[in-house]
Amino acid sequence: MLLRSVFSLAWLFPFLIQSVPVHESESALQNAMCDDFESCSVKGLKYWNDLFSTIHTLPIYDRTDGQAIFQQHYHAEPESYMPDADISQDLLTHNVDTKHMDKWKIDSVDQTTQTPNGDDAYANAFNTNDGVIIALANWKDDDTATERLQWSELMYNCWLQAQALADQRHAKDPSVPPGGPISNLHIVIQQTVVNAETLQVLTTMYEANKLRTGSDPTWRLWDEQNTRYFFYALIGTPSVRGTLWLLNDHAYEIGGKMPVRVYTRWLWQWPDIW
Repeated sequence: MLLRSVFSLAWLFPFLIQSVPVHESESALQNAMCDDFESCSVKGLKYWNDLFSTIHTLPIYDRTDGQAIFQQHYHAEPESYMPDADISQDLLTHNVDTKHMDKWKIDSVDQTTQTPNGDDAYANAFNTNDGVIIALANWKDDDTATERLQWSELMYNCWLQAQALADQRHAKDPSVPPGGPISNLHIVIQQTVVNAETLQVLTTMYEANKLRTGSDPTWRLWDEQNTRYFFYALIGTPSVRGTLWLLNDHAYEIGGKMPVRVYTRWLWQWPDIW
């Protein structure tokens, strides 16, 4: 998902990847009308409007209660990470550093022993200097925390830790890029999407537009201007709407950003969403 700052109205990575835009047609919309598509489209429009309202309301709401819960009930630890070949090439083509990315594993913490439970419910990669989050594996049903946070709040707090770690590494070795500011978030990638509802909506979108599922190597572009209802349906899916909650709950610190473009590629069994 490509993000744009409403505060500055500056486009961020306007030509992020080589893609083919999908043009909304009446026949495609009629073909897409199923329960999952309509439900997600309604949700996506609501989240879009809520986020727009939050950004344009002063004082801007900023959620802070999740930080204490994160510190008490979760343990985040980084390990080295290199993106898969396909994603790595796309990132390198657009000057996103793949050498200094970390995969952060988040475990819940046993409140009696104060040690990680080892449930490995969440694993996501961060590059705070270039402003990228790659969602790798997120299984909320495996999260055994006594007070469980939503994915969006986990990502925000892990983003803060990743930024601090990058700054520490830069202080020791200036050749290592520092962590960018909190507002540096530009791109959120959902890699290898397996959520059933999201897959159903994507299948509907692809079939309605006569696109192939599971063998389409082309990045398809969906945006609010040209494919509005497909765009709303996509951002209303479980795999994407967490990003809107992240932007809404921390609008001020993240820089008042709105999602402007979503790219999908369904090359293998499981699609990727940018």
